[in-house]
Amino acid sequence: MIICVLLAYMALSHVRYSNVTDAISVLQNISAVVFAIGGVWIGYLYPNAIAGLMKSEKVDFFASENDAKRVEGMVFIIIVSALVLVGITLFYLMVILLKGSEFYRENYLSIKLLGLSFVLYLIFTQILCIFLVILKNISFINRLHKFLNEKELDSKL
Repeated sequence: MIICVLLAYMALSHVRYSNVTDAISVLQNISAVVFAIGGVWIGYLYPNAIAGLMKSEKVDFFASENDAKRVEGMVFIIIVSALVLVGITLFYLMVILLKGSEFYRENYLSIKLLGLSFVLYLIFTQILCIFLVILKNISFINRLHKFLNEKELDSKL
């Protein structure tokens, strides 16, 4: 957060509201996509759990501790992306409530610094989620290749 405040302070003089709203628009789209990708991964990797939920049957959701950790990681990504979307909503709520008010005019630079710091924090948080999704995909591909190699070795023996 300190880095975000420092970056916001350095950019304060030349960043305009339109620049911030453009960045928020992109951030909103990225957050929604990452949120959806996380949900698709959970649905793809754990179809028995999803099917069990639909049938209201008791299901062993996690076959192993590794499966639980994978689900945990994807749920974390989904939650953080959802929180970024909530943060965007709160930012726009504050704009609606503050812009044009006497308080806003008296504290313009402080509010601008706080708002820009908050948006930068949301951006960096979402970038972290993107990298986590990339790592999960790489891990999945590595496990897939390991499985295929083991299967090929078994068939040759």
